Amino acid sequence: MKAIYLIVFFSLLGVLASCGSKEARRIDVPGERYKALSAQKYGQAAEWIPNAAKTAVLCVKRSKPTAQLPQHQVSFFIFDIAAGKIVFEDDIPNGSVGWNDDQSVIVEIVPGIEKKDESSPPPRRGYVVDIQTGKTKDLESDVVR
Repeated sequence: MKAIYLIVFFSLLGVLASCGSKEARRIDVPGERYKALSAQKYGQAAEWIPNAAKTAVLCVKRSKPTAQLPQHQVSFFIFDIAAGKIVFEDDIPNGSVGWNDDQSVIVEIVPGIEKKDESSPPPRRGYVVDIQTGKTKDLESDVVR
């Protein structure tokens, strides 16, 4: 009878020890922190887009239009894997976001209804984010903010 209790006890102890170690490994995995942050911020609707060098990840959530918000809402953040932190974060109405190259992200904002001026091309709205500095530059200018 004692042998059965010992077997049950050690089996339960083994199960509890394995559950705890899996949890610890999942939290401590380097480079996976952006998944937990995106789930916390955006739920399961986030998309992860790494740059070509896999040194940074663009986490994006695109919301569908509703009666209250008739435009596509795009929420995103850029996560530097080596530094283990968010470099830049923003929400834009009705736009797109994607990698420009390994070191920058391009954010384009689609304006609402505008009068069409046929004499000049419409200006590009949006900015480029440098992931090394976290600074932005307007698409129409050469000045970095």
